[in-house]
Amino acid sequence: MGDALTLYNRTIKRPWVTSGLDVQYKLVGNELSFQCTVSKSDWRHNFMIQPYRNTKTKWYAHKGFVLLYKSVRDEILELVKDIPLVHVCGYSQGAAIATLALEDIRFSSGKAVEGSVFGSPRVLWLPPKEIRSRFTSLVNWQVRGDIATKAPFAWLGYRHVGSVKKLGPCSILSATKHEPASYRKYLE
Repeated sequence: MGDALTLYNRTIKRPWVTSGLDVQYKLVGNELSFQCTVSKSDWRHNFMIQPYRNTKTKWYAHKGFVLLYKSVRDEILELVKDIPLVHVCGYSQGAAIATLALEDIRFSSGKAVEGSVFGSPRVLWLPPKEIRSRFTSLVNWQVRGDIATKAPFAWLGYRHVGSVKKLGPCSILSATKHEPASYRKYLE
């Protein structure tokens, strides 16, 4: 898992470009990364849990994350237009935005997109099999007991997508399991 640790460390490292609705992102080579929750504005968007409908293909996602991604979408698509294989990454809220970016870049451009997300909250609302199949190139790393990976609750209809990789021993839910130190520890 050393490669995953190296990728995680690059994913959370500064500097960031801030744009749109206070979204922080960076493009280094072919890696497009999104930053975690850092501001009051970010927290407000985290709690906008009502499903947002994508009107073109009739699927639903977390409204707050969709609004954040859409606020930088045009910039992102312009940035990656000449990159043959884009690798999207993110931690926490950034992981949720990266999940949406992966699907949108692939859908909008038809290009190959891979992803690695760490500590991602749930993003999609009751996604049908056809929609879940769009995320086969996404690896979703989760420390067991990380409370952020359990939000929004599954009983509200939210689901993870991609290949979920569990890290560490079974644990009770805890905010400390969401901290960067926990991800570094279990990715070593």
